[in-house]
Amino acid sequence: MALDGRCLGVGRSGAANPVSSGIDRAMESISASVLAALGDVPPDAVGVVVLAAAGGANRPEVSGRLEAELAARGVNARVELVADGFAAFCSGTADGDGYALVAGTGAVALRVRSGDVARVADGLGWLLGDGGSGFWVGRRVVRSVLAELDGRGPATALTPALLAALGVRHRGQGSVVQGRAGIVAELLRLLYDEPTIALARFAGLAVAHPGDAVAEGILADAARELAATLGAVLEPGAPGPVVMGGGLLAASRDLRLGVIAALGDGLAGHGVVVVPDGLAGAAAMALRRVGVVVDDSVLSAIRAGLASG
Repeated sequence: MALDGRCLGVGRSGAANPVSSGIDRAMESISASVLAALGDVPPDAVGVVVLAAAGGANRPEVSGRLEAELAARGVNARVELVADGFAAFCSGTADGDGYALVAGTGAVALRVRSGDVARVADGLGWLLGDGGSGFWVGRRVVRSVLAELDGRGPATALTPALLAALGVRHRGQGSVVQGRAGIVAELLRLLYDEPTIALARFAGLAVAHPGDAVAEGILADAARELAATLGAVLEPGAPGPVVMGGGLLAASRDLRLGVIAALGDGLAGHGVVVVPDGLAGAAAMALRRVGVVVDDSVLSAIRAGLASG
């Protein structure tokens, strides 16, 4: 990103979450994406690297490791780790005050005051929290399918969709394995062979099946979870827009509307801005760290550059 907000390059790589992918793989992916984004820009021209990551502010060891990895490749710049929710907020507005609600694989809400994070709700990870997140929805999808297949739940269009996603041919109840329908045993084998967090990839099945009562119920429950998370950081009379982002929340208009409806008058006076991710916000924060004043026009230039890149 140039100092005037022009996009000089975009790099993409593989999985980069140090928790779910391991720090070695994450460092390799992040380093590769940084170098790809540089293109023909000399590595020594980089002033700062801002990495937006889930729980980023709580992992100072990652920034040190990444600095060393990049230095070995000629990029001798400091690395700053910021929370992905804050990056999403900065993608949506140049204001220093407001709120963010992010639901991707995880889920978190922030209150931003005077350009810094003042309060956080949820973002506790799949084991302890992340209500309404992609993982939360994906797990509900899988549980609903298994409930139908073993007779505990209603029929749902999510069942053939999940089987197709896993490459499993629906053979009815088929064979029986130790008293359990063979297809259930096959699903259990496939699902438990994957990392637990991979259940998040099935959240899109709920979004893709409007009109299915089970899918709609899951998304309605997710909206209530996310509304409670955002409501925990809302301050009566405190100004600022509400930025909504993350892969799940950005993709589902119904989910966003559900959150807004659940909060009712709690969102009165707050404009809602939807962003796809925190990339523009990370770029904006990097520019601020080298002395650039990022106003609405600069933020618009960043977004436009990323969209064309």
